[in-house]
Amino acid sequence: MNLAEIANTYETAPEYRGGLWRVAGAYFRARADVLRSRFTIAETTEPEPYGTAAEQAADLRRGLFLVTSAYSEHPVWNVETNVAFRICHDIDGHGKVGRAFDPDGEVEAYRATLEHLPTPLRPVVFCESIGQLAATIANGRFPTQRTVLFPTVHV
Repeated sequence: MNLAEIANTYETAPEYRGGLWRVAGAYFRARADVLRSRFTIAETTEPEPYGTAAEQAADLRRGLFLVTSAYSEHPVWNVETNVAFRICHDIDGHGKVGRAFDPDGEVEAYRATLEHLPTPLRPVVFCESIGQLAATIANGRFPTQRTVLFPTVHV
């Protein structure tokens, strides 16, 4: 699937209504608690707490991290769970690869996040990371969050 196909699937596929997102949410809340024991994490409503990946990396080296609670309307997750996912994605993903917040950097962050992730939860992270990325690029804005299972997951 290319980004246009992923965006189209994200926007048009039926919502997944099974329990996989609830299981993933529990995982991300637990993983975020582990990361909170290693970093001082502050929550902000600023949609983009870091202007660059270098700013985020500098904070992480100091043991600090800012996470946004903006755009947290989700069909399954509450704000706390959405923030927990972002903590994991940003620290385990962006923090590890140190790439820019561009499409290539987001894909690399997604791949790095998989290292800590139980295999059955990969479809959730694909949707939450790559699906949202593709829809954002296609629409020029952050999309309505959806729970979509893609026909194939590329890792």
